[in-house]
Amino acid sequence: MSYSNRKNPQSWNLYAYALNNPVSFRDADGHEIVCANNAAQCQKDAAAATGNAEAAKRVTTNTVTTKHSFLGFHWTTSKTTIGITGDINSFRALGQNASRLADLVSDKQTITVSYDQYPRPSFWTGGIKLNGGSLSLVPSQGYDTQVFIDPERKSGVVYDPDATAQNIPQANTAEEFGHEALGHVWGELNGGHPAGTRANMRDSITGENAVRALDPARGQKGLESHHNYQEMPPEPPK
Repeated sequence: MSYSNRKNPQSWNLYAYALNNPVSFRDADGHEIVCANNAAQCQKDAAAATGNAEAAKRVTTNTVTTKHSFLGFHWTTSKTTIGITGDINSFRALGQNASRLADLVSDKQTITVSYDQYPRPSFWTGGIKLNGGSLSLVPSQGYDTQVFIDPERKSGVVYDPDATAQNIPQANTAEEFGHEALGHVWGELNGGHPAGTRANMRDSITGENAVRALDPARGQKGLESHHNYQEMPPEPPK
């Protein structure tokens, strides 16, 4: 279940909407990209990942702070989400990646973007160190929809073998946002291309290349150059 929290069994109960607390845990429309941390970087990357200067200006963040109280203890929590200003249809018209971002903001599922050296799903506290790279997890893999980006870069570390094999610069964080969120995630949720398929891999490359196109010196990846692409079963003829 995409909305369940495996650490909170009450969230599995479809009749207990908003955990029986619609004031503190409200969901206005079910559509959101949540910046789990580093909200400024999240907004910057989402904006740049649109691949369009006008679209980038219309990408913003919204933060909601909620007060909680239980047995005399008081605390606050906050949630920051990606927003799009103005008419969403005019935003979609600004380009491929702008349209994809609008799709994700409008999707029924919540997408969480985290900046960390390790991917940390709710039930997994460790993982393989990203070393400057990125990773996405989606429902077909048994996860809630999540994107992990490591913002740290170390000289000499190869984290993007596809780029180094093609003698172009390794992906920066905005390109990784395009690759993971507007590529792999969009492909599964909106493009009809489940993770692990060749079509989904092409989605990730086109999502990244739209960002690379902002600077011709960054180069373009080959459409069918995603690692493991040739190992995937070929698509059936149409």
